[in-house]
Amino acid sequence: MQTLATCWRNEEFLWIALPSIVGLLNIHHHYVRNYCHYQFIKIDSSWQLDETYVKVKGKWFYLYRAIDKQGNTLDFYFSKKRNNYSAYQFLKRCLKCYVLDKQPKTLNTDKHASYAHAIALLKKRGLLRKDVKHRQVKFLNNGIESDHAPIKKLIVATGGFKIQKRAWSTIQGFESLAMLNKGQFDFWLHHDERQTLCGRDPPS
Repeated sequence: MQTLATCWRNEEFLWIALPSIVGLLNIHHHYVRNYCHYQFIKIDSSWQLDETYVKVKGKWFYLYRAIDKQGNTLDFYFSKKRNNYSAYQFLKRCLKCYVLDKQPKTLNTDKHASYAHAIALLKKRGLLRKDVKHRQVKFLNNGIESDHAPIKKLIVATGGFKIQKRAWSTIQGFESLAMLNKGQFDFWLHHDERQTLCGRDPPS
């Protein structure tokens, strides 16, 4: 696994090894994603949320993504539409493992109205802390916009998608690879102790 993290930075090797690496991550992405949800995140952290475009069979789809203030990937969501429902489902997915007092105090997004709608609805339903600040300032989201680039580069390398299900499966593999490169699995690789968010042990 440590070798794969190094290979990400070696672009020449990546082009040769990419199919094998992504194939493995496609198989195990559910385990990888679930395990990473158990990393400890400070309760005063802020999140950046944004979406980017992915073309599937000539039509634009939307890849919603979130990172914390350290740049760690929190979650991602693939949707046919960019609307209130998609923003709500995405943010709900991001918050799934966090009790209210462990949730971020600040959410940074673009100015699309769907985020404000999603945040208001989550608060109303008791799924999001009442005191969360919603900031819609472009420069505050520079981190997530830059974070899209490695994923977009890998998507371009595939030559495009024809089927939505296959696109989503492949993207999950790419996101897992990006998380590996960011060092989000280091505690796992080194068998470090790590406090969990949900008050229980990480999944096996």
